[in-house]
Amino acid sequence: QDKTLEEQIAAVKKSLPKGKQNPGPASKSPSRESLAGVIVDDTDATFEGTWVASSAQQPFVGHGYMHSNVPRTGLTVHYEAKLPSDGEYIVRMAISPGDNRSDNVPILIVHADGESIVMISQKVAPLGNGVFAELGRFRFDAASPAKVTIKASEASAGHVIADAMQFIEAGKPPLVASTAVNGPSAASQTENTQDTKNVAMLEQQLKKLEAERAAHKKHKPEIPIAMCVRDDQKPVDWHVHVRGEIRNLGAVVPRGFISVATPRNHSTTLSASEAATSSGRRELAEWIASPDNPLTARVYVNRVWMHVMGEGIVRTPDNFGETGDRPTHPELLDYLADTFIAEDHWSTKKLVRRLCLTAQFRLSSDASPEAIHADPENRLLTRASRRRLDAESIRDSLLQISGSLDLSIHSGRTIATLSTYDNAYRHEDHPMLCRSVYVPSFRNTMLDLFEVFDIANPNVVAGKRTNSLRPAQSLYMLNSPFVMEQSQQAAVQFMNSAAYHRDDAVHSIRNAWRICLGRDPSRDEMVAAVNLLNDRIDSEPAWATLFHSLFASVDFRYVD
Repeated sequence: QDKTLEEQIAAVKKSLPKGKQNPGPASKSPSRESLAGVIVDDTDATFEGTWVASSAQQPFVGHGYMHSNVPRTGLTVHYEAKLPSDGEYIVRMAISPGDNRSDNVPILIVHADGESIVMISQKVAPLGNGVFAELGRFRFDAASPAKVTIKASEASAGHVIADAMQFIEAGKPPLVASTAVNGPSAASQTENTQDTKNVAMLEQQLKKLEAERAAHKKHKPEIPIAMCVRDDQKPVDWHVHVRGEIRNLGAVVPRGFISVATPRNHSTTLSASEAATSSGRRELAEWIASPDNPLTARVYVNRVWMHVMGEGIVRTPDNFGETGDRPTHPELLDYLADTFIAEDHWSTKKLVRRLCLTAQFRLSSDASPEAIHADPENRLLTRASRRRLDAESIRDSLLQISGSLDLSIHSGRTIATLSTYDNAYRHEDHPMLCRSVYVPSFRNTMLDLFEVFDIANPNVVAGKRTNSLRPAQSLYMLNSPFVMEQSQQAAVQFMNSAAYHRDDAVHSIRNAWRICLGRDPSRDEMVAAVNLLNDRIDSEPAWATLFHSLFASVDFRYVD
């Protein structure tokens, strides 16, 4: 469709007279003096938040424009104009278009009849003049200033541009008649207004096609960009770096694969033609993911088994060597590796489905004391491994139950500010209620909850997290202001939901248990909860205490 639209646009432009073929930006920026009406440039506006001055992209009014910084939280621009008389005015906004601009920017206009919101795209240049986009006609009183606000923080993705606003009395031309613009002359503009009906129809068709192309581009998925290495034009063999030191060079060795991990009937070095034209990176990738390489599939299926079942068949997922653990069920590991390649065709989704359909996945962690004594580490897979929720799941569960979880953030950078050292970043200064996977992660500054509940160390590669059981974890759940706040929010959320029954404490308590722990309370738990609420079933603090006790319980943090 992109190609079709491009061809149609090119055909329409070819039919238009010279000078009307490109509705894009003018080649030069108009001077402020050449514009009629009242002009409020960005230098006269009031900015909130951090903006960046620029003059990189023409056209613009004056000496340049301002563009929004990232992130755009709290960014607005306020324009005020003192108009000479009462009446109807055309409000126009200067746009410096570009592909990285927002295509849906809300503009608030305060006029004599109230307030209006106009949405404007800054990706496509305005038709005709290429500089100003018309926001509409509004009635203003001269006694009160005309006000326009750009709400950058509410715009769609992309930079928001803030340049000049123009207020023109209805019926008057946008240019000073006797002044030449740095571009088309006033005479040529008059000439343009006398174009034939056919030209006007072509311009309208071009405008429609450009809008259709912009709408199509809006829904196209963005192609991800990543920083990576690339092959040298003339690849050569290189030295061994003795003890890993960059300047301690040893002998030159041919490019190839690890011989001890390669079957004897396979070559471990590149052929002469490959060595002359390739660095060996592609060949290395093919060797790693080759069905003939038994290690990759075994390591991968072991990690997937670990995440699904709680413990790996090899309990040292980062170490399959002599110093690592031996597989508890080597035949099972071989079977899963073989079917992962031959039947699942390296599909993680199919592998997970295969594991979740097993009887092993459906086992409970409950076992008799004799069984636990005979196999305390569950190496025989006679039961499910009891698992503690990871730090992210604990935090997300607290926010979900309290109704505070913000699901609007699903991509992009979420670091509110940058500092020279990451230990200067203070999470409490930039509170976030989004899913934990989007919370900024610094090597030296982690959320308290993450540190307490053994999040992976960002400084090293960790295939398996530490799973500690420390008094600090219980103390955190009891004393953390964050947990207390979520307990209060959970009480409010619960009492405003259908799960709460003012006249039935037992039913309400059972629903609270199901929401937090996924099960019904035991008889003793029900008695304790009823005694806690007593005659305060309609008390928000009492329910907050109950939810806090559930959050602080061991059952909240573990999956049986």
